Amino acid sequence: MLTFSSHIAVPMFYAMMMMVGFFFGGTITVFPSLVGDYFGLKNHSQNYAMIYQGFGFGSLAGALVLSLAGGNLAVVFYTYIVLLIVSLIIWLTIKTPKYVESK
Repeated sequence: MLTFSSHIAVPMFYAMMMMVGFFFGGTITVFPSLVGDYFGLKNHSQNYAMIYQGFGFGSLAGALVLSLAGGNLAVVFYTYIVLLIVSLIIWLTIKTPKYVESK
């Protein structure tokens, strides 16, 4: 909605940004369990740290793209749409790694 609407009412903009914030916070809360299920618990802390750093770099990249685009939010949103499509393709093709649980 934010990407494809050129004129949007202020309350609707705030509502959409609140949705972005809720999704942003919701994904970070499930990362530890997803990392444990996917990679196993042997090196959970190291694996989670790498995932969490990628999350932070993605946040910084959005600000960088916004500054390079001269404050044009549409450029950021279109960039995110492309990255979401790439991540969907990765998600559809990724295979669970084989790991051995330590006893």
